[in-house]
Amino acid sequence: MKFVNIKQAIVIALISALMPVTMISCDKDDDDVRWKEYPLAATGASGVTGKIRFTENADRSFNVLVTLNKSVKDTAHLVNILHGSTTTPGATAIALTNITGTGNTASSETKNIKQMKLPDNSLKNINYDSILKFNGNVNVLYSATRSDSSIAKGNIGAN
Repeated sequence: MKFVNIKQAIVIALISALMPVTMISCDKDDDDVRWKEYPLAATGASGVTGKIRFTENADRSFNVLVTLNKSVKDTAHLVNILHGSTTTPGATAIALTNITGTGNTASSETKNIKQMKLPDNSLKNINYDSILKFNGNVNVLYSATRSDSSIAKGNIGAN
């Protein structure tokens, strides 16, 4: 009977020793992901604030997650990254995925971005490092039918 108890003790000891290593390796993978976040401020009396997060992918492309603190239910809010700052915005550089309003907090993610449009309509390759240096801003519009109505915006990159 003692022989069985020794075997069980050895198995338990091995499992206990390996569990922290497995847990540490999972946590390490999450720590290696680079990301940068910028705030979005309400425009006018919209009361809509939020944030935009850029996350690097293994191939150096990036994902963009835009989150609004409130949204208009069943309305597609348009989101664009523009050249220039919020005070002197330029042409659209990257059209992001629309945010479908829920009446509360809502978000959308655009994945694997590798190119942006220049003001002359030509395309330029872009990666995570270059978007963080980009002289740009984000503009969230009420909807496609009210594209002149900004509800939130914020500077990104070099701004």
